[in-house]
Amino acid sequence: MKEEISTIPDIIVDGRNVAGFGRDGTKEWNWDYVALCAKYYHDKGHKVVVVIPNWLQKDVVEKIKPYTFETQRVNTNRNKEWDDNMVLALSIMLNGFYVSLDKKMYKHSKGQLIDRAWCAERRIDFSIQDGVFTPGYSSKWNETMTLEVAEEVRV
Repeated sequence: MKEEISTIPDIIVDGRNVAGFGRDGTKEWNWDYVALCAKYYHDKGHKVVVVIPNWLQKDVVEKIKPYTFETQRVNTNRNKEWDDNMVLALSIMLNGFYVSLDKKMYKHSKGQLIDRAWCAERRIDFSIQDGVFTPGYSSKWNETMTLEVAEEVRV
């Protein structure tokens, strides 16, 4: 069976990071932000994978699922940053981009597989205001999406 190959990059969402947007340590996690982010990319035709902690309630996960290709539940009991490791691993394996405000994801990389520059070019910054998700892209994203458009108009 032949697998369909898409030129649209996969998106990996750092669920805890997105849910913590605007949280100063006193506010609740806002998991609706994760659904909003996933829906944004889903509606644009991207395959979306959301990395979430395994302690997240089932009803919250069900709100996110319609917009995802996969929800990856991660045990963060022994290592509270294990979800960040999974976000990076999936980004590498899927050759995708990840949504996170964490500018220091490179600290999770052991060895020389990826570096700080790779993380910076693959990270999608974002803001959320009045229920609107607004991404901030690197030049690598612009280059990737330009190639996709060029491929679409070839004759």
